[in-house]
Order: sequence, then structure tokens, then C-alpha cells
Amino acid sequence: MIFTAFLRTLALFSHRKFNALIWYSIGSTIAVLILLFYGLQLGLHALIQFIEHYGNSWFAVGNESWLHTAILFISTSGLLVALAFIMPTTLMILAGFFTDRVSEIVEQQPNSILRDAKPLNYSILIKITLKFIGIYILFSALFMLLMPFPIINIVVPFMITSFIMAQEYFSFAALRVMDQHQLNILTKRHKWALLTAGVIIHIIALTPVLNVITPLIATGLAANLVQES
Repeated sequence: MIFTAFLRTLALFSHRKFNALIWYSIGSTIAVLILLFYGLQLGLHALIQFIEHYGNSWFAVGNESWLHTAILFISTSGLLVALAFIMPTTLMILAGFFTDRVSEIVEQQPNSILRDAKPLNYSILIKITLKFIGIYILFSALFMLLMPFPIINIVVPFMITSFIMAQEYFSFAALRVMDQHQLNILTKRHKWALLTAGVIIHIIALTPVLNVITPLIATGLAANLVQES
């Protein structure tokens, strides 16, 4: 199922309408990445200023070296967390942008069995996007508890984030042709296929150059998974 869907997604690159969306994907992905990174930088800068301002008065030890070490640690770890956090968030924000356009291309293919799809209205797109971003932020906070455990603190967040991303893209594509109840049944039935799709999407998202067209690939893969379901 997932292998066939992925091959059909790659075949979309031979489609003129799909290729026309590539620059749109690149531009929107870069724009959202810059905005998110800039926002996180401002937050990190504010935190460092707060520590610099109140640190010595709260923990006066007669030596500021500990304070500089703490600031360096927060700056470095904050940057790494930001980089890990930004890409999945970007993909979740952009998920709804490409749903209708890419799904229409998939649905118009000769082998398509989905001919009566209906575009999603903006209220549904926004509701689903906020829902999955909220879930991701919640899990990201819980992931902090795994920091002391090597390997587990990488594998578990990676797998859960992959599934969340795949489920969001799959939801957008599926709700064009079915209701929420049918979507819930389909999600449970194909949870392992969704996890695999999420891992593929996540790996592509972490690959330089390819990551700027990840929203396009993820949407195509989700639409093809709906076809295969």
C-alpha cells in the first residue's frame, strides 16, 4: 500500500500542474521557516536577557562564570531544539495550503477511483491545523522528560512526530471524500501505513534541498494513500 502510494507520488513530478506548484512550495516553506526561526530567536533572546538581568541578584555567588556558562548552554540547546521543532511545525502549518490542488491532480489521474471529492472550507483547514499543532506542542513538552535517556530521546519523538504529521496530511486528503467518522475508522485500520508514511515524510523533511518541497510530497503521498485505502 505505502510503496505503491509513494511510487505514484513520485510519478506526479511528470505532471505539469504538479510541477507548477514546486516554486510555490519552496517559497512558502522558506517563508514560514524564516518566520518561525525568527520568532524562536526572539523568545530565546528574551530568556537570555531575563537570566542576565535577574541571575546575579537571585543567585549571587561572587563569580559570573556560572551565569555565562548557563547562557551558553541555553543558547546552544535552544538552537538545537528550535531546529528540531521548526520543520515539523512548518509542515503542519503548510499542510492545508496544498491539499486541494494536489488532491485534485491525484483524483484526475486515469486510475483514480475518487471522482466526487469536495474542497475543504477554510474553517475546517484551520481547525485541523491548530488541532495537530496543539498535539505536537503538547508532545514536544513531554519529550523533554526523555532527555536523560539516550537513543530513546531521539527515536520516540521522531516516531510520534512522524505519525502526527502523516495523520494531519491524511486527514486533509481524506475529508475531501468522507466524513470524520469514516476517517477515524480508516486511520485506525491503516495506522502502520500512516506511521511509515510519516517516517518517509520526516526523513525527507530533514534532507537539505528536498525539505523545501516536503509539503508537496507529503500532500501527494497522503492523497495517494486515500486512493489506496
